[in-house]
Amino acid sequence: MLGILVVNEYLTSKKFNDFYDFLVSTFNKEEINLKLITNAKYNDDKCDFCIFWDKDINLARYIENKGIRVYNKPDVIKICDNKIETQLILENKGVKMPKMLLAPFTYENVGYTNYDYLVKVKKEFRYPFIIKQAYGSFGEQVYLVNNDEELINIVKLIGSKPFLFHEYIDYRFGEDLRVFTVGRKIVGAVRRVGEKGNFKANVTLGGKMLQYTLSKEDEDIVYNVIDTLNLDFGGIDLLFSEKGLLVNEVNSNAHFLNFYKATNINVGIDIVKYVKKGGVIC
Repeated sequence: MLGILVVNEYLTSKKFNDFYDFLVSTFNKEEINLKLITNAKYNDDKCDFCIFWDKDINLARYIENKGIRVYNKPDVIKICDNKIETQLILENKGVKMPKMLLAPFTYENVGYTNYDYLVKVKKEFRYPFIIKQAYGSFGEQVYLVNNDEELINIVKLIGSKPFLFHEYIDYRFGEDLRVFTVGRKIVGAVRRVGEKGNFKANVTLGGKMLQYTLSKEDEDIVYNVIDTLNLDFGGIDLLFSEKGLLVNEVNSNAHFLNFYKATNINVGIDIVKYVKKGGVIC
């Protein structure tokens, strides 16, 4: 089999390159040739499948339209890339998530001419609460709001970009769960603990990973997410709450090199097996 790994031309940091090398090496060790190519250099390359590790949705659809199986599918990447769309779809299927309010849409060349809608926000949420931009990765574009001044400053900083207001779950400060899945298999889970004083648990921001065993009830939540979004593979983030786990976000291209270092579990091997079966949900 011959596959291509499509990545972004302009993400060139060591963190990304190390992960790409790790994924390519995993496929090659399993006797599948996986060629790395950037979205800017793709040129109708012949292949049996495509691992699409980017958010260039139009290119993913272009490749899919040529009859090539793309993992994850373009529509899945699109949904997971948009935190608002993810929440709306999952909530509609009964997945428990933190309470949210949508910021009203405004046009880029207009912006907000008033901030009257923030009155409703402050009635719905007590401080602190979360503001999330619809698009963002690695814990960026997520803000903890503690007072009126921070609220208006953050909203002005975001400008006309789409965002939402989110209930802050303070049950276990700076902790969450990351669950890695391939097909309908839960490959493994880790509890992520943020650096002291940081409410974000992302390892990129200094957090650490501790292997975690899910309960049957926890697994059912994960399966609901997989089935609803039709994930080929991904990382599902959950928050601890007094009423059990709440789904926070879903990542269609969740890096798993740090997970491998923490657990010695290589998610890439399961992706290889999944691709060999043609993406059959197992």
